[in-house]
Amino acid sequence: VATRAVYPQSRKHAIPRRLYREYCMESRNPERREFRIVPEMRALTRFHPGNLLANPRLLRKTYDVIFCRNVLIYFPVERQIVAIELLLDRLAPGGFLFLGHSESVTGLELPVRAVAPAVFQRSGR
Repeated sequence: VATRAVYPQSRKHAIPRRLYREYCMESRNPERREFRIVPEMRALTRFHPGNLLANPRLLRKTYDVIFCRNVLIYFPVERQIVAIELLLDRLAPGGFLFLGHSESVTGLELPVRAVAPAVFQRSGR
């Protein structure tokens, strides 16, 4: 579903107009009432399912954006810290980490700053 990058028109309002014009395209069939992310952006996007704490595939490169929403809440605190450190190790300087609203890195000494609720930016760019 995520790789298709097709969304209902009702989600359009959440995207700034400039970004929508640049990165989204309307369905050719107006009855479908959906839009899609442009192919050039989809080609730059990768999804990696797997074990967050032991997936070597995740550790091979750095990422500009990492979404890890509503996953850490299922781990004990000490495993949450390990997972966050692994994610930050793979996050490029200046990159963004999106967590769930009930998840946080607040209180941990990590190279990030909060930029919005549940959104953190890695320092060093």
